Amino acid sequence: MSKAYDIILIPFPLTDLASQKIRPALQLSNVVDEDIVLCAISTKKHSKFDIKITPTKVNGLKKVSYIRSNKIATIEKRLALAKLGDLDTKTRKTVQTKLKRLFRI
Repeated sequence: MSKAYDIILIPFPLTDLASQKIRPALQLSNVVDEDIVLCAISTKKHSKFDIKITPTKVNGLKKVSYIRSNKIATIEKRLALAKLGDLDTKTRKTVQTKLKRLFRI
């Protein structure tokens, strides 16, 4: 069972909702029902809300990537293809800070 701050591989919806792309994503929620809340992960930086992460054995990423904290989706957990790894504690705190700024909480 996956948990918050796992990095998973999943078909992530594009903003037009007509298509999707299989990509890594950061799981934000613990699994309590059929859905999980995720942030997209991209190899390109798009905005000030993106958080750079370097590949490690622990996170399972192959390239320098960016957690897109402003690209959030709720997706059925059954669509997850694989767990790639875990996010380190320092980056978890950075994600929390960016989300607080984004949502002004």
